Amino acid sequence: MPRDPSGGSPGHGSYVELCSEERGLLEREGQVKGVLVGAPDYEAVTTQALPTTTPEPPIKPRLGELAVTDATPDSLRLSWTVSEGQFDHFLVQYKNGDGQPKVVRVPGHEDGVTISGLEPDHKHKMNLSPSHHHGFSILHLKFEDISTDPASPSLCLCFSAIDEETPFPTEVEETPSPKEPSTEAPESPEEPLLGDLTVTGSSPDSLSLSWTIPQGHFDSFTIQYKDRDGRPQVVRAGGEESEVTVRGLEPGHKYKMHLYGLHGGRRVGPVSTVGVTVPQEVVEETLSPKEPSTEAPEPPKEPLLGDLTVTGSSPDSLSLSWTVPQGHFDSFTIQYKDREGRPQVVRVGGEESEVAVQGLEPGRKYKMHLYGLHGGRRVGPVSTVGVTEEETPFPMEVEETLSPKEPSTEAPESPEEPLLGDLTVTGSSPDSLSLSWTIPQGHFDSFTIQYKDRDGRPQVVRVEGEESKVTVRGLEPGRKYKMHLYGLHGGQRVGPVSTMGLTEPPCPTEVEETPSPKEPSTEAPESPTEPLLGALTVTGSSPDSLSLSWTVPQGHFDSFTIQYKDREGRPQVVRVGGEESEVAVRGLEPGRKYKMHLYGLHGGQRVGPVSTMGLTVPEEEAPASPSLKPHLGEVNVMDATPDSLHLSWTVPEGQFDHFLVQYKNGDGQPKVVRVPGHENEVTISGLEPDHKYKMNLYGFHDGQRQGPVSAIGVTAIDEETPFPTEVEETPSPKEPSTEAPESPEEPLLGDLTVTGSSPDSLSLSWTVPQGHFDSFTIQYKDRDGRPQVVRVGGEESEVAVRGLEPGRKYKMHLYGLHGGRRVGPVSTVGVTAPPEKEWQPPSRLGELMVTDETPDSLHLSWTVAQGPIDSFVIQYRDTNGQPQAMSMAADQREVTVEGLEPGRKYKFLLYGFIGGQRLGPVSALGVTVPEEDTPAPWHPATEAPEASEGPRLGELAVTDRTPDSLHLSWTVARGPFDSFVVQYWDTNGQPQALLVGGDQNKVIVSGLEPSTLYKFSLYGLHEGKRLGPVSAKGTTGSAPAGQTPGEPGPRLSQLSVTDVTTSSLRLNWEAPPGAFDSFLLRYGVPSSSTLEPHPRPLLQRELTVPGTRHSAALRDLRPGTLYSFTLYGLRGPHKADSIQGTARTLSPVLESPRDLQFSEIGETSAKVSWMPPPSRVDSFKVSYQLAHGAPPDFPGQPPKPIVFSGEPQSVQVDGRARTQKLKGLIPGAHYEVTVVSVRGFEESEPLTGFLTTVPDGPTQLRALNLTEGTALLHWKPPQAPVDTYDVKVTAPGAPLLQASAPGSAVDYPLHDLMLHTNYTATVHGLRGPNVTSPASITFITGLEGPRDLEAKEVTPRTARLTWIEPQVPPTGYLLTYDTPGGQTQVPTLLPH
Repeated sequence: MPRDPSGGSPGHGSYVELCSEERGLLEREGQVKGVLVGAPDYEAVTTQALPTTTPEPPIKPRLGELAVTDATPDSLRLSWTVSEGQFDHFLVQYKNGDGQPKVVRVPGHEDGVTISGLEPDHKHKMNLSPSHHHGFSILHLKFEDISTDPASPSLCLCFSAIDEETPFPTEVEETPSPKEPSTEAPESPEEPLLGDLTVTGSSPDSLSLSWTIPQGHFDSFTIQYKDRDGRPQVVRAGGEESEVTVRGLEPGHKYKMHLYGLHGGRRVGPVSTVGVTVPQEVVEETLSPKEPSTEAPEPPKEPLLGDLTVTGSSPDSLSLSWTVPQGHFDSFTIQYKDREGRPQVVRVGGEESEVAVQGLEPGRKYKMHLYGLHGGRRVGPVSTVGVTEEETPFPMEVEETLSPKEPSTEAPESPEEPLLGDLTVTGSSPDSLSLSWTIPQGHFDSFTIQYKDRDGRPQVVRVEGEESKVTVRGLEPGRKYKMHLYGLHGGQRVGPVSTMGLTEPPCPTEVEETPSPKEPSTEAPESPTEPLLGALTVTGSSPDSLSLSWTVPQGHFDSFTIQYKDREGRPQVVRVGGEESEVAVRGLEPGRKYKMHLYGLHGGQRVGPVSTMGLTVPEEEAPASPSLKPHLGEVNVMDATPDSLHLSWTVPEGQFDHFLVQYKNGDGQPKVVRVPGHENEVTISGLEPDHKYKMNLYGFHDGQRQGPVSAIGVTAIDEETPFPTEVEETPSPKEPSTEAPESPEEPLLGDLTVTGSSPDSLSLSWTVPQGHFDSFTIQYKDRDGRPQVVRVGGEESEVAVRGLEPGRKYKMHLYGLHGGRRVGPVSTVGVTAPPEKEWQPPSRLGELMVTDETPDSLHLSWTVAQGPIDSFVIQYRDTNGQPQAMSMAADQREVTVEGLEPGRKYKFLLYGFIGGQRLGPVSALGVTVPEEDTPAPWHPATEAPEASEGPRLGELAVTDRTPDSLHLSWTVARGPFDSFVVQYWDTNGQPQALLVGGDQNKVIVSGLEPSTLYKFSLYGLHEGKRLGPVSAKGTTGSAPAGQTPGEPGPRLSQLSVTDVTTSSLRLNWEAPPGAFDSFLLRYGVPSSSTLEPHPRPLLQRELTVPGTRHSAALRDLRPGTLYSFTLYGLRGPHKADSIQGTARTLSPVLESPRDLQFSEIGETSAKVSWMPPPSRVDSFKVSYQLAHGAPPDFPGQPPKPIVFSGEPQSVQVDGRARTQKLKGLIPGAHYEVTVVSVRGFEESEPLTGFLTTVPDGPTQLRALNLTEGTALLHWKPPQAPVDTYDVKVTAPGAPLLQASAPGSAVDYPLHDLMLHTNYTATVHGLRGPNVTSPASITFITGLEGPRDLEAKEVTPRTARLTWIEPQVPPTGYLLTYDTPGGQTQVPTLLPH
């Protein structure tokens, strides 16, 4: 219908459109139209609903004074006056003791109220808010005066919203007056409330919004805002939604968003927020691969949420804590649903990291979501699940309301307020930790210990208030636990105090293959999976950058982050890959001091920091920019002596600030020599004779490193020259006193040596080959894995570290401190002496045996080899695989296990417990009797039909002895054995085992202590079963001359292999000076037997070495062959000590990897895989570089010359790796990829291949202008242009539509679509032979519209609309209408 050109007058029509909505898509098809007549003489204003006939406005009420008229320990009595008029009701607002807002509603005829449930001796601020209105805000639509006829029909759409002026909608407790409890509450649970509206995301053309509904449920929502021309826009959302993305916005534009909720035809709200879209120029900037520092996906201003954890639980609350690994949030919100499914919100300040969520249901599971708010944007969520405790399972934790007659307990800071002291780990076993704590003041009702199990689930142990220690059981062996202690007092929780504990590893007797007694692996305090950060050092400086390097003495990190603050104090972050050990931090201020912090990331956890100070070069001190950037030329070895190499190099242009020469010494340790920038040669001394070295030369200029260029040199042969372990970093020979690259202010650490040992101490000494340190620190870990530090003055060169454990291995690290910087570490390993008291063998389990088998039971019996045992535990698994356990007293030696399945094999494990420590297990196999084969009770002889056929051990005897060995032999009474095991205990109380082949009947047990009694047990192994033992005792011979019996003899150590070639190698070792007269070296190729932990050498050769030499060259070896060595230290004819090792000679040629393949190729990444060569390699180096032009094997293209651009990128991977993921590639680019085998300094020929990444494709595909049979596809083009687009549209039961669009197109029209059909559209870009990544969308074509729209029951302000529904009912309707003035009113979404 055409609109009235006059602008409208009384009696003229209003234009109305009614549209249907399906699945969130607004369809404009099938509209029905009608004319409604406006009512006369009404203003379009938002005001309160007033009576139609009000001759005079009522008296406006006024509030008088508010006073507190009475107070008790838990309540306040308020009264007030109303000086004029009368209010509808009052609201009293205050905050409880936890800071939570509370509201009490009072009827309008009341003038006082008692607020109860308060805290004793607490100050409360009470706010009284009166309310005087009819409870509704009315939105009137404007109609001009067009007729004086009052009977003229009219249309007015009314939307009412409750406006109670309540500032705390989520926490209101509308307590009715006791006089009228049911009639005065204006807001029933059916009256919904809007919570907060928040901007959770932003892009150049959209804003993502979310909101909360603290009470009730809305039928639908509308989001209103104005576009850049000031025109109002509306986005509708269903009532079940709580978030929406508003699209089609302008980049870099501020928008104010208003949220309305619709309920029962009434509109509630708005709540509002402001959001800013992302500027266009910031979006989709392709990062150059040359600028790794800009590739950090999150700038330092973007805070990150870490982990959300449940730290405590009570019947009505959950305690939560969280981490923020980066940045800072303005505030946080915790969201969850109550038992009715209504969302609840708890808000927390940005400085907090924990909160207690109260008012929960007992014994109920809650899923908690944490959001962080930063700059108007919402980050998250991170989530966790917690379960409240059952109702009052621990009565000591119930909040007991104190009687006002007991004032002494109400004092907030009385002496009865207890304090937690220290929490300490006092003991450890494989499955438990013993804890103790102190209470410096007061007394607690009870305690709780909280920790997480291996699955990350929180566990709680409760302890009575009079206790001060507890043993937490059921833990995992060899695992680190963080324990938190809370004290509960008067319903309040105090704490936590925390400590770390490490359970002991499993007992060695549980391991099938016992490790060598020389190297007890269980004493290592840190497993290889726990990496450690070493030292962080400033290696270079310029006016705008600092060059940093660091070490990782153990393990491997996934990545690193460097953190520092800029001159405004804002934190900055630089991210570095885990394979890097240096970085240049750029963009700094000249002449400014920076504190740099290094963190390592491993398995999602952050380690560190280690820190250092650096000073950028002042602007005035910065050298003038040279005309030429310096370049390294060639490096050559000019001269060689048995212990030195002389290097010289060229610099074709420019000048460097300084040089670094890097190489590895004979032990494989990296060494560095610094040379001034005006030098071009240096002599590297302290090398080993007849040894090949690879020298790498780096040049440094303006904080940037160039190189390396490399050269290989071989030192001269000098068999008499000893092999020094100290590297002398000799300065340039031209001016030895002034040209030293490291001035006396830059001292160097030499060697750290163990010079003495006692049961509780180690004596250390060290050298400082150059310079002087201010002080030293010695670091090591105690038996609980806690780091310990000993500080020593700079003038000292030795120290005795005391307070150690007897007979324990310690790794000592020495650091030197100079000018506030830490140098080092250098490290060594020492073992404290055994206890001086006479050695007592520990308690030990004997044998476990199975007898008396029946179909449903097995009888077990066992022995105790020596010592007392407090209790025993038998463990086994039932038929369902569930573990079962039985406990026995100390004097019990047998038990019958019942309830078993017939004809089934069971494995039983026996553990002994003594003093909180677990011994064992020893094990035995048993088989229940099958049900059909159950022997009659009068034929017992048939129950063991195979006993006569099994093998049986004879006797074990000691046949010979030396001071450090015993010779054993044995007999076999019947049958053959597969193998034998000889077990004994060393003087440190550690079990040792030797495996012997089944064809042997004797063995030499070496490495024993002189004049010591040993007991040996021999077991025979037959078809997987262990038989025996038989035992024998023997005493070793007297100590050699010069050695006191009982005194630890000299030890061999540090067996290492150097100078490995295809046919020779050099064996090196360490021994105390003069300790041995000579050495005997036996070596050969080990057998392939897998039964022996140290394979027996075959074709053995022997070599005798004088006691003054600590190395031997082995020649005429086979290429690529593994050799085993046993080195004996001889005193006279006696073997005083021995040490073993293995080494492999080199293959003749280091072979390249093979079979290079590419997979998982994407736009910015690809996976490279290869097959390793048959010979051993240390690592693989994977390199890739941009290549322009196609190689000959590119299909469909003629060969072109290949031109490379950019710096090649390299990744070093472990020699066991077979694949590597390449990241940070450019979409649609050609790359040359090479893989090289690396062994020492040697590299193989490269294995080369080419790959092409997937081009970037179209994005943001949308379906617009949807009708019954048409639609318009619109997309954002990719960054790189394409030749054409391939458009494909599919739907179940519909014909395939496939078409092509030109490369310049950004949309494509679709025709002849089917009504009410779910279509999927996909758009690819084509660039030559390459296909880009696709963009896809799913949409539904238009629906049939409603019919026969009519207006009924028209009054001056309202009208009732009716229409006929379409055959397919929609989820909602869209209503639009025009005013007589020709303006289209805001459309309204009506629920279906």
